[in-house]
Amino acid sequence: RISNTRRSGSVVIVVLVFLHIIALHEVGSNNPDGIDVKRDNTGEKIEDNVSDKFTFHQYFTPLILDTVGWVYYRVGDSAQAINYLERTVAALPDIPVLRYHLGMAYLAAGNEVGARQELEKALNTETANFMGIDEARDALARLN
Repeated sequence: RISNTRRSGSVVIVVLVFLHIIALHEVGSNNPDGIDVKRDNTGEKIEDNVSDKFTFHQYFTPLILDTVGWVYYRVGDSAQAINYLERTVAALPDIPVLRYHLGMAYLAAGNEVGARQELEKALNTETANFMGIDEARDALARLN
């Protein structure tokens, strides 16, 4: 029997390798879509130090953190989950599903105040339509 810590570490490694392969495929030189990561959508060259242009990692990196955090949550390691999910929400605070993930991790860790806060933020937006929304509603109802 594999321990939870060892199993969760293995799961995280598999997820990270998978996501890394996807990232390499998307931005690699053999990209079938022909995305040129050195040029923006107008064909202008992207300078090395441009902060006002969209970068691939601006959204992709926090979403990797969310995935890793959610895997930790699902295998029962709420402390590690919170470590990743807090950084995700700090980077992308307006995405309801990310707040839902953090709220559920807080709930699993016994932080009812944090859980309530994050679940309310996840559900009280116009764009609240995500996988797990019913679980978020049920969890918030139990907290109130």
